[in-house]
Amino acid sequence: MTNVLSIKTGDILDLINTAQYLNEALHMAASDSGLTQPATNALQALSGEIDNKLRIIEDRLNEVREQIAD
Repeated sequence: MTNVLSIKTGDILDLINTAQYLNEALHMAASDSGLTQPATNALQALSGEIDNKLRIIEDRLNEVREQIAD
């Protein structure tokens, strides 16, 4: 993999990690006692979906990195 592609894929991975940390904060905020149960459930469902999508993106990025390395 060229140096430029390596840097760009590394940047993408950093963005994914940042989004994962923000999503974890959202999930923690969803457990705030001031929220109604429906609001808590909605935020936790949203967080779960975001987590699933981020994992898929990370997997695809790793697949691309492997194909470029071949």
